[in-house]
Amino acid sequence: MRRFSALCLPSLFLCTTIIAGAHSTDATLSGVVVDLVGKAVKGADIEIVNEATGVRYFEMTDEAGIYAVTILPPGQYRIQVSKTGFKTLIEHGIVLNVQSALNFTLLIPIAAGLDLSQSSHIRLTELCQCTRGQPQGLRK
Repeated sequence: MRRFSALCLPSLFLCTTIIAGAHSTDATLSGVVVDLVGKAVKGADIEIVNEATGVRYFEMTDEAGIYAVTILPPGQYRIQVSKTGFKTLIEHGIVLNVQSALNFTLLIPIAAGLDLSQSSHIRLTELCQCTRGQPQGLRK
């Protein structure tokens, strides 16, 4: 019996250590990218940068404008959104804590000098519904 205990205790300790270490401390950053009238922007490039380490994470929005980046270590981040025909959007100072899951709706403006009458992303009549460059009902 003594021999059995001597073998089982180290194994039990090892299993407990492995299970305890399996809890993730990583965070998630997700959301949707929309234009100024609230239409989803598909295919937008998302770059998330840890401001302390410089480590970069990349993602692209799907058909519904949705992005999700998981397994981010806690820290302060910068998110950059870019897409042809739109201005590049950069948001600084996003703080991710242990196991946090933040969700951001990012409004990306049309690039300056773009002929709005030819754009498939925005109609001139919808521009009149905007207040200070943001559609009513949408917030960052």
